[in-house]
Amino acid sequence: VTLSYEVVKAQIVISDFAITGWTYGNKANAPTATTNIGTVSYVYATTVDGEYTATVPTNAGTYYVKAVAQGNENLIGATSDAISFTIAKANVNINGTNGTYTKTYDTKEYIITGVTASNGEALTVVITKDGVTVEKMIDAGTYTVTFSIEESANYLAAEKSVTVTITAATNSE
Repeated sequence: VTLSYEVVKAQIVISDFAITGWTYGNKANAPTATTNIGTVSYVYATTVDGEYTATVPTNAGTYYVKAVAQGNENLIGATSDAISFTIAKANVNINGTNGTYTKTYDTKEYIITGVTASNGEALTVVITKDGVTVEKMIDAGTYTVTFSIEESANYLAAEKSVTVTITAATNSE
C-alpha cells in the first residue's frame, strides 16, 4: 500500500479586531484582536489606502489601523481590513481669569497678568469699553477683557472674558 499525503500550511484567522480613539495629549489606546494561531501586530496610516507603518499616530485626526499576523513556513499570514479611529482635538483651558477686577483710577494703564493657555500657546487679548474696542485700560469705567486662542491642528478654540472696573479717584487720594 502506498499512501500519498500533502502537508498544507495552516491559515491564520484574525477576529475581534477593534480600537477606541482618544484625545490628543492622552495615552494612546492600543488596538485589540485575537488569532487562532500566533500573535498580532498593528500598522497605522493616514488614509485607508495609504502607507502603513508601526508608528502609532500622535496628532489629532482620523487614522486607519490594520491587524497583521505574520506567516512562516507552516502558517499562512493574515492582514485584517483597515478600521478607522479618531484622535480628538484637546480642549484648552484659559487660566488666571477668575473673578472681577477693580482698580482706583490713577492715570496709569491697568494690566491683567498671569493669564495663560493650558497648551502654552500665546493668547489673543481684546479690550472693549462700552462695546468699543480700545487698546488700553486707562480711564475710569467698565471694561471687558477677552482672552482667546484659535483652533489649531491639535487643540480646540477657547475664549474667556473678565470684567475690569476702574473707579474714579476721590479728592482725598
